[in-house]
Amino acid sequence: MNTGQGGRKLVAAATMGWSPQLILAPLTRRLQEADRVELHLLHLDPAGDKAAEANIARTLNEIKTMTLYLEKVETHSHRLPRLEPGMLAYRIAETLEPSLDDADTLHIIAAGGPRLLAAAATLLAAAASATTPKVKGFIVEEDTREEHPIPPIPIRRIMGETKAAIATILAQDPDKPKTYQEIAKATGKDPVTIKRLTLELAREGLAQCTKKTRTTLCRPTPTLLLIQAAEKIAQKL
Repeated sequence: MNTGQGGRKLVAAATMGWSPQLILAPLTRRLQEADRVELHLLHLDPAGDKAAEANIARTLNEIKTMTLYLEKVETHSHRLPRLEPGMLAYRIAETLEPSLDDADTLHIIAAGGPRLLAAAATLLAAAASATTPKVKGFIVEEDTREEHPIPPIPIRRIMGETKAAIATILAQDPDKPKTYQEIAKATGKDPVTIKRLTLELAREGLAQCTKKTRTTLCRPTPTLLLIQAAEKIAQKL
């Protein structure tokens, strides 16, 4: 949340393909809306594809060269792992979180790149813009470079303090499933209550719990990760 120092700050998170113009055209429009623009370029790990690696490096270099002399622009790039869209949306939110402390607005722009990355950014934009009006989402048309708004999609809110705490813990390090005992220890609540509420989350499609011999391991579903990603952004703006 901006405290008023340094003028109006707009954070623009854009998915990146191999066309710099799909980034630069939206950036130019945003320079007219804010005193400062923090541009975050999101691209997927090429996973050993040398041709893709070279194209990513070329595109990043062209964009950074073109923005080098723009005093109002600060550019960052982020390499993201290949995950399913809900988990990738959560990872994008984690990546952007530190930049939002002094931001007024966040624009999430699907401006090219792999379909997986564009889908994750679109989902995050739709969910986060429904959570706070300070987030707006856009899709850039490849041929015309015109922008089209991503409509907000209201998502379910997790009711109850303890239940929300369980959701937060499940989303933290989502690749690592948690036991009821681990969640109880992290929340400071009794294991019986934790088990009951975690199973409620499972029935609602927000958690997946699997019994392994004498213990049960629970992990977040993609829907829960998307909810948590939107909340994470809303709490910062």
